[in-house]
Amino acid sequence: MLIKPPSRTDLHQAYTAAGCVVCGLLTRSERRYIDATLYEHVTDVKWRAEVRAARGFCALHTQHVLEVGRSALGVALVTADILNTLRGTLAATAEGGGGALGRLRSALGGGSTPSALRPQQPCPICSYLAEFSSVHLAALLDDLATEAGQAAYARSGGLCLPHFTAAVERGGPGVRPLAKHQAQVWERLEAELNEFIRKSDYQYSAEIMEAERDAWRRALLLLAGT
Repeated sequence: MLIKPPSRTDLHQAYTAAGCVVCGLLTRSERRYIDATLYEHVTDVKWRAEVRAARGFCALHTQHVLEVGRSALGVALVTADILNTLRGTLAATAEGGGGALGRLRSALGGGSTPSALRPQQPCPICSYLAEFSSVHLAALLDDLATEAGQAAYARSGGLCLPHFTAAVERGGPGVRPLAKHQAQVWERLEAELNEFIRKSDYQYSAEIMEAERDAWRRALLLLAGT
C-alpha cells in the first residue's frame, strides 16, 4: 500500500486524542491497512505472497485482524493459501532423502538449514506500521517546527517513550518544543501518580479519586506504547 504522510488537519485532530499521538495515528493506519488488504485488495498477488512468506500475521496483529471483524472472507482466502503452502512443505520433506525424523526436524528448524515452516519474513502489518511510524514522526516534527503546530500540540498527551526516543533521534528544529512539552507531560503524570499513591493509603482512603484515578494505566501505556 502507498504510504502517505498525515495531513496537518489529521495531525491536529490526533493531538486532541488521549494517549500517544503517534500510537493513535498508527492505530488508525493499521485498521485502514487491514480493511484495504483483507477486504478490498485480498487478490493482490504481491501482498498474498508476502503474507504467505510470513506465515500469516504475528500474534498481536492476528488479534487486531479478528477485532476488525468485517474481513472473514479475506482471512479465509489468506489462511487457506498458507495452509496449502505448509502442507506442500511437509510433503516435500517426506519425499526427500534421509530419515523421516531428520527431514521433519530440518523442516521445523532443528537441522542446519533455515526452517521452511517458520516465517520467512516479518509480519506484513508489523513491517507496514514500522515504515508508517517513521512517516508520522517526520510529519509531527515538521509541524512542531511551526508556531501553529506548537500551539496545537500543546493540547496533546505527548508521546510514548519509544516514539519520543525515536523522534529525538531523528533530530531537527521540532525536537526542542517536543522535548519541552514531553517534560511537562511527565511532570503532570508523576504528580497524578503520587496523588494516586497518597489516596491509596488507608489514612486518606475517604478522599475521592479524581483525574489521578487511571494515572497508573496511562503511565504504563506512556512508557510502553500501544
